[in-house]
Amino acid sequence: MPARPAAARHPFFRGPRRTLVAIGLRGALCATLAWAGGVARADTGIEDDLTHLEALAVHEPVAATHQLDVLLGGRGDLTAHERLHADVIRLVIADAQRRSRDVLALSDRMRETLLVQSDPRLQMTTARTRFGAYYELGRNDEAWAESQEELRQARRTGDDDLTAQALVDRAGYLIKQSDFEPAAAAIGEAERRARSPQEKAEVAYVNGLLARAVGDWTLALEAFGSAYRMFTEVGDRTGQADSQCRSGEALHELGRSTEALDPLMNAQRDYQAVGDKLGVASALRLLALVNADLNDPEQALRLNAEAIEAALALDVPEPLARARLERAWLLVSQRRAVEAQGLVEAAAPAIAGQDDLDFVSLYYRTAARTHALLDKYRLAYEEMAKLENAQQRQTMQLVAHQLAAQRGRLESERLSRENALLRTQASSTQDALNAANRASELQNVALGLGGVIVFVALLAIWHQRRLMHRIARMAETDALTGMLNRRHVLELGQRMMQRCRRDGQPCAMLMLDVDRFKQINDRHGHLAGDKALRAIARALGSCLRPGDQIGRYGGEEFAMILPGADAHEAGVVAERLRAAVAQLTPDWAPGAEPLTVSGGIAISTGDLVDFQELIQRADKALYRAKDSGRNRMEYAATPAPVGA
Repeated sequence: MPARPAAARHPFFRGPRRTLVAIGLRGALCATLAWAGGVARADTGIEDDLTHLEALAVHEPVAATHQLDVLLGGRGDLTAHERLHADVIRLVIADAQRRSRDVLALSDRMRETLLVQSDPRLQMTTARTRFGAYYELGRNDEAWAESQEELRQARRTGDDDLTAQALVDRAGYLIKQSDFEPAAAAIGEAERRARSPQEKAEVAYVNGLLARAVGDWTLALEAFGSAYRMFTEVGDRTGQADSQCRSGEALHELGRSTEALDPLMNAQRDYQAVGDKLGVASALRLLALVNADLNDPEQALRLNAEAIEAALALDVPEPLARARLERAWLLVSQRRAVEAQGLVEAAAPAIAGQDDLDFVSLYYRTAARTHALLDKYRLAYEEMAKLENAQQRQTMQLVAHQLAAQRGRLESERLSRENALLRTQASSTQDALNAANRASELQNVALGLGGVIVFVALLAIWHQRRLMHRIARMAETDALTGMLNRRHVLELGQRMMQRCRRDGQPCAMLMLDVDRFKQINDRHGHLAGDKALRAIARALGSCLRPGDQIGRYGGEEFAMILPGADAHEAGVVAERLRAAVAQLTPDWAPGAEPLTVSGGIAISTGDLVDFQELIQRADKALYRAKDSGRNRMEYAATPAPVGA
């Protein structure tokens, strides 16, 4: 049987797929150099040459096309299998160049020959290219059917690496469909089957994609870094580009934009070298966002324009819509709302039915900012309400996705343990038949193994409970400041107010808002704004009494619940908080001015049962403080004495 080939990388990976052939990519490159140098070859038996070319087709489709023409030119003595192998190479070339309709047309013409030859490896490669083509064209049901066929043929080969490759492809598809439990299970099986360095690199990369999809950017960065090192060891430049691009994205999401520049620029260079235009567009789009974080708006807009131009040339709707919406956000960040308005309006139809809540949140945030700059405050308020709803849904979705991925991992581990146990039991049975005198000893071994399995299962359950506790904590916490988030403030405040009411005690509510905070974002960038918010959060948290609770209620707005505090005590705490912020050193940006806060104080009365009404009273007092000159505290109303 011929050595197995490389196969084309599917669209959800943003670049050609890499599978190490038995002889290796270096052999393929040596073969092409030999052809270019005119080294004489035998007239028969060109399967090895075809295998080398199939590997080259993944990484250098243009060079592979030329070399295939040279190899086959004038030859009339090809066997049926060699002709089929050559057609499969043309399929791989078309897939690497994203010519989806050419893939389907050519593979349809090959269908009868594939059935006659019945070569499971070539059938698997054909199914993989058809899978990618259908996915590119948005025909998901047909893509899934080809994925099933790819895995079936891979298992027929009996090659663990080919089966691992098919499982990695399946996991990538399921991740894009937000079906994380079976995706994690597929990755777990791929990890157990992968043997070659190339396949281990592929598994590391798809592990990064799963972590990225469920919002664990720290784990994603670690996985992509591991994949990059392994792809470098096997000389896979496309794999290096993909890993560098995704590492840059993770660094950007973690607020480490300066570190993100080098991997993204390296990815752009490598994508250009291998001819992956969609990869180039992705790297340019991320570079634009990073430059915006680094306060270089002109460079950000230039790179974004290049990303849009690259996406337009490929006619890929989703990356194009995202790049345009990001351009609108860059424009409104420079207060160029008129230019941004058309881009926002053009993106509106893409939001309908959109499952990507990060994309939806970006749209509502951009639309709200654009309307506000154009003095359309009612529309801005409506978009902000939609943004808040989308962010709450996104938090819940991330928790559900993380739990699903964990369940998939646990299920994969359970199946692995069961298979190991079945193999052990089968071996024990055979040994008992061959040596009955060892039955007692084997029974003791089996019991010991059962105890180990029970221990491992209990350990897995304990680990899952710890993970669920951590995820629940994440759902209650604001990611930027580490405080309670808005939803948890509302839930906790209602409970604390009811408890104070039962005990006959007052309950104070304090709403604080950072004065003129928008100027920090406009003058120094959002990175400086985030740093300032974290400093304010630390200062506020250090001034509260034992038992008081604090949370981030909105963008630069903080809410404090003071159980048992009357008007006088609440006023003392409020003044302490105001002074603490005013004394902060403005080290979040060069030349930044000190910040102040304004606040509103409301005290619950005996007839107040809705915590949100208490918040509204404090909020109205806050606006009076703003209108009265800022950097001050106002009471919602003259509080009634406790027990009155």
